Amino acid sequence: MNLDINSKNKKFSFYNATEIGVNFKNLIIDIQNHKTCDQVLIWSTMESDLPNGNEKYDFEEFNVICESYNIIVNIVFGIFNQEQYYNINSYKNIKLHFWPTYLLHYTYNKFNDYDGVKIENLKKNQNFKKLFVLYNNKPHLHRCKLMDKLHENGLFEYGEISWNTLNNINYNFKSWEEKIINIDEFNDSHFYIGNHITDNTTLLFLVSESCNNLALITEKTFKPILIEQPFICLGGRLQNIILKELGFELYDEIFDYSFDYLDDINLRVDGIISNLNRIKNGDYYELHKKIESKIKHNKERAISIVKNGLHIPSIITENNILFES
Repeated sequence: MNLDINSKNKKFSFYNATEIGVNFKNLIIDIQNHKTCDQVLIWSTMESDLPNGNEKYDFEEFNVICESYNIIVNIVFGIFNQEQYYNINSYKNIKLHFWPTYLLHYTYNKFNDYDGVKIENLKKNQNFKKLFVLYNNKPHLHRCKLMDKLHENGLFEYGEISWNTLNNINYNFKSWEEKIINIDEFNDSHFYIGNHITDNTTLLFLVSESCNNLALITEKTFKPILIEQPFICLGGRLQNIILKELGFELYDEIFDYSFDYLDDINLRVDGIISNLNRIKNGDYYELHKKIESKIKHNKERAISIVKNGLHIPSIITENNILFES
């Protein structure tokens, strides 16, 4: 157990979500054996749920145990509050807190001084030879579906695409013959290696986000914002639309975002493909010019969120909790 990792704040017993396992009973035993506080804070800001998925946890039983020991457990997720959390939020002794821009702080700090360039001056080159760049590390189902549809529609020739790991979910590709494609030397140990993210010759950043059942905004979306590259996202329902709640602008001059409202992931993939097909043979420089002011606005908005500490949950700010981003 990772107890009291932030020793400067004695109001809480701190736990990293990745170290609590899936058994809440063990967590309670650990708290009782070592506890100095009646409030616990579980740090899960890099994810949308606890390890192995929230569905693996018996929150009702956990709440009963917390009530019996008079313990309040706070969990901080790096996501917007959404319907899937409503039941958990109803428990008296379990308090959920949502920080949808935590991974913006993380990305900002990783990219600041990127190759010796301050983030305010960091931008992607505007030598547009292809339509999109698409990075894929872990082969989630929605990413497999997207790759299949890209290949089926002849869109591979319009993109710079990586596929770092063969799928282990028994997805049967219908069009694409799966193989490893490495374009940027990425690995799990490093946020980035080399300068491909800024030196690639594409107009758009096609973002394959981490989830398809929740609108989780990760570094995958914040990267193109900070390097001034337009993007379109495949993820949970409203993955693109929800960005407006943070003050970002959508590129509706060139994209039709109606697909983002659809429940079916297959239809959302089709919506992405339709958008790419519509503009693939256009003048990339003219397309960029149409949305240039929004590209700059979005970067300025991202920097403002970080520098002004916007959207940070009150449990963090009011208790002066230091966080590593």
